[in-house]
Amino acid sequence: MIAAALISAAAAGLMVGVAGAASAVSLRSGEGYQGISFDQNETRVLRDLGAGNAIDAVLPQDQVAVYLGDGSIYDSPLPYVDATTQQLIEEAAARGGYMQFDVNDPAIWGSHFDVIQQW
Repeated sequence: MIAAALISAAAAGLMVGVAGAASAVSLRSGEGYQGISFDQNETRVLRDLGAGNAIDAVLPQDQVAVYLGDGSIYDSPLPYVDATTQQLIEEAAARGGYMQFDVNDPAIWGSHFDVIQQW
C-alpha cells in the first residue's frame, strides 16, 4: 500500500508541478493491477525531480518486475536488470519515451510492482 500511495503522490505532485500545462497522466487498471502512465513530458519531469530515487527507497527490490523498452542499454542476459528506477526514467526521457508504474496482485502477476519503460 505504501507503493500505491507513493505512485498517487507522485502523480499529484507531478500535476501540481506542471500546473497550467495539459496533463496526460493516465490511470491504468485491469485484472489484478492498478497503475499510472506518464507521457513524455511528465517522464522528463520525473527525471528532473529524481523521482526514481524516491521510488527505489520504498519499493522492496525483490518484489519489482522491470520491463525494458526495446533496445534499452540495460538489457542483458541476466535474470535481473542492473539499473535503478532513476536510470530507467533517465533513459526513457532521453529516448523520448515514457514510464508506467503498476501495483499488482502477486497471485496473478507474480510481482507486487512493475516498472515499465516504453518508447
